Amino acid sequence: MRHLLPLLALLCVLDLFGQGEPMRRPATSTEYWMSAGVEVKPFRKPSGRIFEKRFFRKFRSYVELGYRSQENITDSRLLYTTIGGRYRENKHLAFGLDYRYNWRDRFSRNTGRIDGQVTLSEEFGDLEAAYRINYQHEFTEIDELRSVIRNRVQVEYNAPKFPLDPVASVEVFNALDPQVKGVIGMRYTLSVKFDLGKDHDFEVGIRHDREQGIPDPRYRYIFLVAYEHTLRWD
Repeated sequence: MRHLLPLLALLCVLDLFGQGEPMRRPATSTEYWMSAGVEVKPFRKPSGRIFEKRFFRKFRSYVELGYRSQENITDSRLLYTTIGGRYRENKHLAFGLDYRYNWRDRFSRNTGRIDGQVTLSEEFGDLEAAYRINYQHEFTEIDELRSVIRNRVQVEYNAPKFPLDPVASVEVFNALDPQVKGVIGMRYTLSVKFDLGKDHDFEVGIRHDREQGIPDPRYRYIFLVAYEHTLRWD
């Protein structure tokens, strides 16, 4: 328990960053987010070689397809595809870079986006804590918000001899824009991961997004479902 207290304190500190009055009373909405992804080790060790180069051994690539809807699940808000790579230096440090293309509804323009992440993680018995900083840049009009820094703290409990692992996270969104500065949103997520075998990850949860510090802020209540498959050559 003594390891858990500092993590809970950090979650509270991140929450305080999001405290503040929005520019106007926010609208609320309900959404559904669904995604499916495949991760693969793209480089195979050549036949007959005893040792594999460190980078090739630790690098993984992935592709993801996602769908987001309004309260009516057939009313599409966003369809996206992501392709990227992750490099895990060790069990505590990982790097990621990906590109995402968004097909939006008829009232919005389609956009591309790049994300670069650094993740720090540590295990405390059955508890795993992770901090991720993410730089996000959207290729959109110059007068729209383009660059955001995201800071996320996540805690996952790996329940021994039980197929369900609870996960909780808080994420802070900070704008990098001359016209919009500071915290523009908070994201709170509670989810459960299902153990379907070492090559399959299935997660369901609820998420609450709170925009602030921008015109026409919105509060979103989100139901999410995510699946990821690890593809192995052998």
